[in-house]
Amino acid sequence: MSRFKHSFYAASYLRPPLKAPRTVVQKAVKALENVKYDVIVVRGISGLLFGSMLALRTGKKLAIVRKKTETAHSSNAMEGFVGGRYLFVDDLIDTGETYSATRKAFISACRDARKKFRFVGCYLYDETDYNSQGPNYERGVYHPPAVCRKL
Repeated sequence: MSRFKHSFYAASYLRPPLKAPRTVVQKAVKALENVKYDVIVVRGISGLLFGSMLALRTGKKLAIVRKKTETAHSSNAMEGFVGGRYLFVDDLIDTGETYSATRKAFISACRDARKKFRFVGCYLYDETDYNSQGPNYERGVYHPPAVCRKL
């Protein structure tokens, strides 16, 4: 018999990542309509879920920076497109650790490939399961580079 009486533990971890994905993507498309960017850069599998939907909807390229703990199917630190004007996309920025690690990995990959790059800002998608507010961020809106570096 299973150690857990119910499958709640696994189900809570594997829940759908967004309650209303179409609405969340539409909100992002509207918020980013005047932002000039070529590449959406995300971190980890959780970022890939939203990032891939946004990339498909906007026709932009996608790059995923793996978390150090994610080694399945590839040992590459990054997959996808390098270079160009890039936009960091995540659900929130709390400590800035994910943002910083993602930025460093993307810049390193661009330099290794001898590709030009320019950071154009970040977009924090509005995932309704998070109720906390960090001190300097608002979700569902575009943040220019100067603001992102302070987050």
